[in-house]
Amino acid sequence: MAKIQIPFYADTRECYQDLKETDRVWQDGFAAMVKAAESDEDFPRRLRNVLEILRETVQAGHSRPPVQPWMEGDVFSCCAEDLLAAMFAAEAQRRAEEHADPDARETARRTLLQELEGIPWDYPQWREVIRPRIEREIDRRLGGSPGNPDGGQHAGD
Repeated sequence: MAKIQIPFYADTRECYQDLKETDRVWQDGFAAMVKAAESDEDFPRRLRNVLEILRETVQAGHSRPPVQPWMEGDVFSCCAEDLLAAMFAAEAQRRAEEHADPDARETARRTLLQELEGIPWDYPQWREVIRPRIEREIDRRLGGSPGNPDGGQHAGD
C-alpha cells in the first residue's frame, strides 16, 4: 500500500501538532497505526490491525498519568479518526482506478461502506460527523455524489 496522506483533512492539522506533545504511548501507538495502515495487507486486515492498535493504545494511554493538562486521548482520537478517513479514501480511490465498470464500482462502494459500518463505535461525533464524512469520501470516489459535498478541506488542497 502506498503512503497514506495525513493529515487528510486540513482541520485536523492542529491535532497532529498537539500529538507531538503527548505521552510517548499516544505517539508510538499512532505511529504503529500508520505503519499498519500502510502495510501490504488487504484492506480489511489493515483496518482490523489499525483498530486493534487503536484499542490497545487507548487502554494503555488511559492507564498512565497525563503529561499535559489537556486530554491527550482526545488529540490521539482526532488523529486516529483522520487516519481512518485517509485509509478509506485511499482504498476507495484505489478501487475506483481498478474498476472502470459501474457495477464493479458500486460493489466496491458497498463493500467499503460495510467495512465502515462494521466499526463498532457509537459516540455522537463518530455517528453524526466523522462516519458521514468518510461515507461521502467513498461515494465521491466510487460513483456517489461528485465533488467534496461536506465542504471539508483536505490537507493537500
